[in-house]
Amino acid sequence: MKKAPENHQRPKLDLADKISVFFATGFGAGWVPVAPGTAGTVVAIPLFLALAQLPYWLQILTTVAYIALAIHAADRAGHYFGASDDGHIVSDEIAGYFVTMLLVPVSLKTVIAGFVLFRVLDQVKPWPASWFDRKVHTGLGNVMDDVAAAAWGRGLMALLVWLWP
Repeated sequence: MKKAPENHQRPKLDLADKISVFFATGFGAGWVPVAPGTAGTVVAIPLFLALAQLPYWLQILTTVAYIALAIHAADRAGHYFGASDDGHIVSDEIAGYFVTMLLVPVSLKTVIAGFVLFRVLDQVKPWPASWFDRKVHTGLGNVMDDVAAAAWGRGLMALLVWLWP
């Protein structure tokens, strides 16, 4: 978990910034003191279950829109927290879980498998996730490292669904 410099003074927030921080912290999950990224991913599960009820085209569109909103919110929250990938920012985990589970059939085993796969890949950061993590220190980098890791997860989920129907 990355932290702000010791001398960082958190700025006063206007309403738009408060909404961005609330969204970026996964509706509060990012304030969990232990494993906030895992807490953010847990928050993604019921959101995914609702998303999975939509037509396929709307699932894709909503996921892309969520990623764009997460980038914006993470960027604004990064200024507030003093670090672009502060541990409180977990909207990237939600976006990553959405990508991992995009168009995956809903079952208990797929929800759990997707959760485990995404959390492992988010920690391992296979390329290009590692590149975003090292080189892009903005809301874009914060979210896209998880989305890139999740793309690997989505591929593995496709294989898993095929091999383990």
